[in-house]
Amino acid sequence: MSKFTWRFATGFTGMVSVYKASIDGGYKFSPTFDVEKNSVAEVMTSPFNLEYFATPDPYLFAAAGASFSALGYFLRHTLDIKAKPNAHVQTINNLFSGLNNIGPAKLFQVLFLIAGLTYMAGVGEEMLFRGVLMPRFEEYLVINNLKKLSPNLSDCVSFDYSEVKRRIEELAPEDRERLLQHANRWANAAQAVLFSGVHGSFVSVPHITMGAVAGAVYGDEGYDIGEAAFAHAWYDFFVFSILLIQAIR
Repeated sequence: MSKFTWRFATGFTGMVSVYKASIDGGYKFSPTFDVEKNSVAEVMTSPFNLEYFATPDPYLFAAAGASFSALGYFLRHTLDIKAKPNAHVQTINNLFSGLNNIGPAKLFQVLFLIAGLTYMAGVGEEMLFRGVLMPRFEEYLVINNLKKLSPNLSDCVSFDYSEVKRRIEELAPEDRERLLQHANRWANAAQAVLFSGVHGSFVSVPHITMGAVAGAVYGDEGYDIGEAAFAHAWYDFFVFSILLIQAIR
């Protein structure tokens, strides 16, 4: 377990570093990404912002995950359909093996570990997938599609960001809306597939759906990575807690 935790912590540190470098390095993200609202400090502390419990968006992410969990339970226990777990699922299952009849001290240690892992998963993965990859894909698509609407636009992708915003604002309202919606949808699809890939399979329907739901809900109107991290971290905490209860019964 300690080896897995060390790898997890290393990955979390890398994801936070990439996100911070993306913001601090003058990387302007997509035309709809609000850098100030999504600062590193805001996202890092978001799982402790209990005000998010009063907003509806976190429950959409939880509902998507709960729906697939219920479907999986139905297939396994009612129709007796059992799929072979992938490496990611097997690793999670191994964390909870041999925990029956553990004492209070050991149980506290496991709960503390679960809290740490779910915090790192929620914050780190949202920073990387909805905070770096999705906005970056969106920016790339906006610029390349903008070239088709503005043939005299520079071929250089890394030109001044203000020039991109000016060209977008010069478009007719319907062209501007079509441009941004197209980029946002395809960027969301791309990051959802990659999100699924790091969870064991690039074609995992549950993970693609949850990644897409997170991108659609939190990637709209300037992004809200903090709210996404809050929903992701707490959802993972409840799932891991259920697995723990099942393991010690």
